[in-house]
Amino acid sequence: RCWAQFLLLPIDCCASGSASRNSLCLQRPLGLRTLHVMRNYYTHCVIGLLCHRWVMRTIEAKGPTRTGFVWDERSMWHDSGNHFGPRSRWLEPAPHPESSETKRRIKNLLDLSGMTARLVSVAARHATDTELGRVHTTEYIARIKSIAAAGGGNIAKVATTHIGETGFEIAALAAGGAIAAADAVIGGSVDNCYVLMRPPGHHAEAADGKGFCVFNNAAIAARHAIDVHGLSRVALVTRACSRCRSTRIARSP
Repeated sequence: RCWAQFLLLPIDCCASGSASRNSLCLQRPLGLRTLHVMRNYYTHCVIGLLCHRWVMRTIEAKGPTRTGFVWDERSMWHDSGNHFGPRSRWLEPAPHPESSETKRRIKNLLDLSGMTARLVSVAARHATDTELGRVHTTEYIARIKSIAAAGGGNIAKVATTHIGETGFEIAALAAGGAIAAADAVIGGSVDNCYVLMRPPGHHAEAADGKGFCVFNNAAIAARHAIDVHGLSRVALVTRACSRCRSTRIARSP
């Protein structure tokens, strides 16, 4: 039996190019960190292959699976702004890498391949303040509401994480989509579920938004699984240490 009663696999597709973030790391200039980066890259590859083998064996043992799919067009309307990274008058605004275009490409491919028709649609909903408060502080939630009500702006204390005037509503919808996925899997209506929503959440901390992330969607879903469904443990599997750190330091008992 798996040591965790529930398994969340947060997947990020922020990169605007076709290469993954790990492959982009290999394009750095050669230096002292090259061997370390390549070692981490191949470690990720090995772990990925082992996980894939475990998943495939599980699927073969169980037979056909029902995969849920959470998608809501409203989440594509999230305004991530036209600037990211440090602010400077010498940096020209550019298209943001966390955009609706990259997510719609995934959705279009699912539609074109016929995969969408084989998935079980799971409706997203808005997470409540109580659900958001299991991970984020009351002050932070109020700050997001205030910035959105003022027409939008930067919510991050460091660098830039932008929201528009509907930023709170859309971010709560993304968090609610993760909760809906958890409910569907734990409730047994699907065997697993893929959430394709934005804004992402893996960098968000309890009292700050970082890395284009507003609310920590995976952590909120995990707390929901524990507090509402009574699970004792939840495993969040990710591929980048920075994401683990942000989710780990998100508020939890």
